[in-house]
Amino acid sequence: MQGEETVVVTHEGGTYEQDHESEPGMARHGEDSGDDYDDDGESGEEVGDYGPIRGKAAKPGRPDALRPTKIDDAAGAEAVAPSVGPKPSQKCLETQGSEPEISPRRKAGEEAEHAAGASESQDRQSKQDLPSVDEDVEALLDEILDEAEKSKKVIMGQINKEEIPLKPHERRIGQYILGKTIGEGTFGKVKIGMHILTKARVAVKILEKSKIVDVADVERVSREIHILKIVQHPQVVQLYEIIETPKKLYLVMEYASGGELFDYIVKHQRVQEKEACKFFQQLLGGIEYVSRLNIVHRDLKPENLLLDFDKGIKIVDFGLSNTYKTGELLKTACGSPCYAAPEMIAGKKYNGTNVDIWSCGVILFALICGYLPFEDPNTSNLYKKILSADFQTPNYVSDEAKDLFHCILNTDPEKRYTIEQIRAHAWFNLVPCEANFKGIQVGVDPVPIDHTILDQMDQEYSIDKGYARKCIQANKHNQVTASYYLLLKELIKKGEKSPADVRRPDYDPKRFIHSAKSIRRERAKEIMRDKLENASMQLDADGDDQVEEEDES
Repeated sequence: MQGEETVVVTHEGGTYEQDHESEPGMARHGEDSGDDYDDDGESGEEVGDYGPIRGKAAKPGRPDALRPTKIDDAAGAEAVAPSVGPKPSQKCLETQGSEPEISPRRKAGEEAEHAAGASESQDRQSKQDLPSVDEDVEALLDEILDEAEKSKKVIMGQINKEEIPLKPHERRIGQYILGKTIGEGTFGKVKIGMHILTKARVAVKILEKSKIVDVADVERVSREIHILKIVQHPQVVQLYEIIETPKKLYLVMEYASGGELFDYIVKHQRVQEKEACKFFQQLLGGIEYVSRLNIVHRDLKPENLLLDFDKGIKIVDFGLSNTYKTGELLKTACGSPCYAAPEMIAGKKYNGTNVDIWSCGVILFALICGYLPFEDPNTSNLYKKILSADFQTPNYVSDEAKDLFHCILNTDPEKRYTIEQIRAHAWFNLVPCEANFKGIQVGVDPVPIDHTILDQMDQEYSIDKGYARKCIQANKHNQVTASYYLLLKELIKKGEKSPADVRRPDYDPKRFIHSAKSIRRERAKEIMRDKLENASMQLDADGDDQVEEEDES
């Protein structure tokens, strides 16, 4: 692999060498602009983290141990020891102190990370084995959409011209009114937004193009957007729409109103095992899905797990994620030290799914016990504990949960439990598993469509339902598909049934297969039609040439 390098990372108490794969430097969590007000004058408040836009510095009184510093893999940068509260035996999440300010050493590491990995982006991109829509099918869908565009009843852009009264702290972009800032980070801010047509809430990530200048940053943002566009799963945050202006990029995303799982643990001190089992089932379902798409998250922690209106887990922040070929091993050490797998810390090549499973084990421990299994104020000692799986389990934890801890937090990746083994474990089946939906693989699986919602869009918003259906089938991220998915979520929130609700026990994907088959049949007819037309044109051309030759003779 091109662009490999060996970086010496200095920690308190020791120095370690780490090899890195050809990837851009990792992002930072908890970056604070030092200003509680954005350019619109509203106060910023953190309720969640939606990706490259990191959450602001920890709230006063928040526990330290679940807010560790990132593993630093930038050339010449020094890693900072994670902030840690009381020892595990004395620790309760609710009683920990607040996070210290970012040190000058960490700031220096953040500046250095932008330079790391810039030379390999082109080579890395060429090696990706990414799931994508079949080129022929995608070309057909584009043609269908172009034709449907001409016959739409109302051009959505006309709606954008309507005058909407705004409050002093609000402004408008496309079909959305932007409100308060709910997150802030390296490339811009995350604001809460309201969709004008449906009145539904969304999270709008605003990326400042002027801040995305280095090759590594461009690669990182592009990769995350690509991943968000190809994932469709109930436990993964959904990207609705992308709006681009000369200076900014707006990513309109699903809004999870329940906040972070981290805050939920803090509020309850620890989670009862039956409820923890439901959370863990959902988390594992999401990780199993992204693993099927050859995607590794690499930054799983309670801060990056949001709760929806029904306490459903939403995995967010794919800023450190990557795609890989089947069987390919990765090298880059990134993420938060307390949640990082031992093989990653040791600088070894690792399997993407295996390191995500380890992080899930740490999260499960935090859910049930109320504190992290591995922590130490000295980073060197912290790494030693992780490498030896040195942790103690409280007496109030059940024997089944203790056994699962040791099966997942196994330092040998080959012996660590797989997703299938975890699903078969007795504790995992403590409550009936409802998170069995495997997600949609774009271009392969049929997309479920609720035609009642299409009728509603046609009648209330004058959006041609045929055009809307084709946009959904083509996995477009535009105003039409955003309106559809927001209406679908509002329908589900009201408790009403929908055939497109993939979380329902009676959901049947087979009923939507005919849509995918019809696309392939239509494409086959189109190819045959083109061949016949080309053959006819060739015969006409040959006949004309023959006539010209006879005239000349």
